[in-house]
Amino acid sequence: MMDPQANAPKPQPPVEPHPDDCCHSGCTWCVFELYHEDLERYRKELAAWESRHPHT
Repeated sequence: MMDPQANAPKPQPPVEPHPDDCCHSGCTWCVFELYHEDLERYRKELAAWESRHPHT
């Protein structure tokens, strides 16, 4: 049986928010905090993808 992740597309990085996207009011879910969480998830997904595609 073939690994379903074998043909998965390469993960794409999240779009970094523009400095003006932050309202600077100490929001619980700041756009920059969300971006950094997305960036960490992307790095993990990319590392997993690269381990399945060592020659790309």
